[in-house]
Amino acid sequence: MTTSSPIWSDSILDRKDQYHESIEQLMHERRFTGAAAHRVKWVVEFSYSVDSKKNPMVQLSDLVVYCVKRFIEVEHGHRAGWPDAAKNYYARCYSRIRDRVVRSALVERNGRNMDQLNAYVEAVRAEPRGQWKRYYDIG
Repeated sequence: MTTSSPIWSDSILDRKDQYHESIEQLMHERRFTGAAAHRVKWVVEFSYSVDSKKNPMVQLSDLVVYCVKRFIEVEHGHRAGWPDAAKNYYARCYSRIRDRVVRSALVERNGRNMDQLNAYVEAVRAEPRGQWKRYYDIG
């Protein structure tokens, strides 16, 4: 698949031209306006986190999220018509990504009404089946 394919341009690359002005305004406010104690003194090259053209690392994160999303879709039956080779490909991608994740358990938030939020996030969390690596024959 090439980058000119519609599936790549619509699903992975996230051109957000409509947000450029808002991002510029937000970064200006964080750096130069408001109380001096609240200003951001050092801005690491992450000021355009929603724009793949200005921050190429977002493109990598877009690809990671795309692969995880596709695997979870396969796991929950939304891609049942796909060939086994495609399903196994996304399972291998997910395995490589999951092995590099520092923490896979949900972090519960403490505070007022956070128990409701924690319960909701736990209920809607999308996880693969048990022993999914064995199912896809991943060592």
